[in-house]
Amino acid sequence: MRKHKKKFLCLCTASGLLLAAPAEKAGTSVLTDTLTVRAEAASAKKAVSVKNGLKKEQGKYVYYVKGKKVKNTWKTVGNTKCYLDKTGKALTGVRIINEKFYWLGKNARRDAKKTRQLQAAAVYEKDFSALKKLIGNPLKSEYMGSCYGAGEDGRGSAPGAGGSQPPGV
Repeated sequence: MRKHKKKFLCLCTASGLLLAAPAEKAGTSVLTDTLTVRAEAASAKKAVSVKNGLKKEQGKYVYYVKGKKVKNTWKTVGNTKCYLDKTGKALTGVRIINEKFYWLGKNARRDAKKTRQLQAAAVYEKDFSALKKLIGNPLKSEYMGSCYGAGEDGRGSAPGAGGSQPPGV
């Protein structure tokens, strides 16, 4: 009697599966449809791309690692570097980062040669003319008295400061 109950339960379960299969898909089973749906879901997950590397978005460059913006650091791009600010935007123009001058082109990449020239020209107590030649005339300047005497200390805004492009970029 026990053997007949097991056979009867198996037969009922199998016939229930066949009845549950969609009518328009004759010859398929629920099990096959379930596997197909799972396979389609898995391939849909693979199709989602994750942002990586330097990308131009709304006219600005940003750098992604595994879909997340990189901020407040240098990143190597090809054979050069770019600097990303606190919002993740890559900086351009002449910038002072960690108390050093850097020349970052329109493509946000550091120009090593011009950066070396800037750093050599922007030395404390050195004549301003070499730096002025690289970045152009100051947009505004202010000189004040100091321990060196009247008019010896100064500060100014150059065409390359704050992301605008200095001459020749």
